[in-house]
Amino acid sequence: MQTQLDSMVHPVLTLPPEIISDIFVHCLPDKRQLDIVNPTEAPLLLTQICGLWRKIAISTPELWTSFDLDVGWPEPNLLDVGKTWLERARERPISVKLSSCGLLSDIHHIDRFMTALWGRSRGIRELELKIAVEDFDVIDTPVPGHNFRTLQFRKLQKLSVCLQEGLGGPAIDRGPLSLFRDAPTLSEVLISEVPSSLITLPWAQLTRFTGEVYTIAECLEALRLMPNLMHCAFAALEFSPSSSPRSFSQWNVAVDVDPQSFTHPNVQHLELFSSRSDSGLLANSACILAFLTLPALHSLEIRDVKDFDKMVLDLFLSRSSSPLRTLSIHPLESQKSGNDACLSRALATLSVDAGLEGEAMINSKG
Repeated sequence: MQTQLDSMVHPVLTLPPEIISDIFVHCLPDKRQLDIVNPTEAPLLLTQICGLWRKIAISTPELWTSFDLDVGWPEPNLLDVGKTWLERARERPISVKLSSCGLLSDIHHIDRFMTALWGRSRGIRELELKIAVEDFDVIDTPVPGHNFRTLQFRKLQKLSVCLQEGLGGPAIDRGPLSLFRDAPTLSEVLISEVPSSLITLPWAQLTRFTGEVYTIAECLEALRLMPNLMHCAFAALEFSPSSSPRSFSQWNVAVDVDPQSFTHPNVQHLELFSSRSDSGLLANSACILAFLTLPALHSLEIRDVKDFDKMVLDLFLSRSSSPLRTLSIHPLESQKSGNDACLSRALATLSVDAGLEGEAMINSKG
């Protein structure tokens, strides 16, 4: 019986390697449970079945183009794994997510890893960094054999920089993060708790931007830097807390910002949302409407914000006179009462472009 079983050939083993390779690519998870170093998920799982599958998986660059790594994970060979992963991607454009639950500078051989990563800088298409302020120097300092002239992110389209609480001084104690100054295709940026003054980007070419836990002054300064911005999202604070590394305050807003509001001619989509910083602060994003005029606005979404000022919305819509298609308001559970009056007044101020969608949709739900 065993002899008969041994003589059987599984149909999948008769497929050409290129077909098996295509099947492997479809096995990649849409969302990972952990980081990439997870032997229970593709692609690492595929390398453990048999010698043939391992060979095919290793020689399929598309399996290795998504690189998600938590460098604080307790694996002694983690950085070597990351270096091997990048090599297997070959020349394909890659998406990189680098997180740290501690300080990068405490990781053994972090310089070797950064050398391997920035050696692929020209091929990085998406990059997400979740690091502490103290790690700015680790990722921003040119590594041996590379400098800011060679670190050109030619294919970078989407960048995310999220700040984690560190152990040392504030971000304002050092100069701006300058690594991404040369990124000619960059169009979409998400930044959390890093003011625009502390990161050097090709601001003028950006069309999508998300700023999390920004003061009003920081929001307006970012808008001024991006004249071609079309999609914008903010989790805005009315003032900067004393524990923040930024020096802005409510007083700065009144002094530095034109009280008649700032006009951006190209923003078409604005989202104002709630976001909690590491310090637990809840953003009051709708407050920024008192300082904005957006004549090209097509859609406005306000969700889960506290202390929503109905009059501010009325004045903003009236002042902007924009061809608004969609107004969506999702208040906090505790503030649902009284929104019908807000919506009725807001609806009366809308200037709906009948040639586009014909009516404005307003949602008042939590």
